Amino acid sequence: MARALKIIVIGCFCLLWGANGHTQSLMKSMSTNVIGYKFNTVTNVGDESAPIWEKVDELRLAVNIAAGVSLELPLINLSQHSSLGITLEATGGFLVSSGLDGVNLALVYDIPGYITFRHGAKANRKTDKTSGFGFGVGYHVSRGALPYEAPSVMFQVNFASGLLIRVSYDVLPYKYYDHYSSQGLVPALKIKRLGIGFYAPF
Repeated sequence: MARALKIIVIGCFCLLWGANGHTQSLMKSMSTNVIGYKFNTVTNVGDESAPIWEKVDELRLAVNIAAGVSLELPLINLSQHSSLGITLEATGGFLVSSGLDGVNLALVYDIPGYITFRHGAKANRKTDKTSGFGFGVGYHVSRGALPYEAPSVMFQVNFASGLLIRVSYDVLPYKYYDHYSSQGLVPALKIKRLGIGFYAPF
């Protein structure tokens, strides 16, 4: 499913890049992502002589500070002030965490893509709005330390100057599994991300 969605998004971009009557913007970005890692582990809540083992969830947080580029491509004018299109983004940055061994300062690459509704500023060439907003649904792929991917949604605020603020969220956690001979695959780690990015034209 993930591969098919990526192929569709890239195909739409290649086929419709030259579409007339729409605003096309290549933007630079700075973003901060807070990533939650929930480990499913067992711990001894008794003592050494009479151990009592219980399953617990341990939450660790990391911050990913990244920079990159984003293609804002409205494709279909819905009205004078609104459009439907795609957003493609590629960023790279570093993870910062004191609670995760082995990933601190690890390099991470993120590639989110969205089908995006835009209204107001920068929605299309016909609008005279000085501000606007947009929201999108898509898929987010992260590679590097503890790679993962997940369905994602985003909301953004646009300004006539070309500046843009975007908040994105991975709606479903990505799961790593451990295999036990008695239980089969058991969830061992869940990963979710919340991000905020600031964008400006080149």
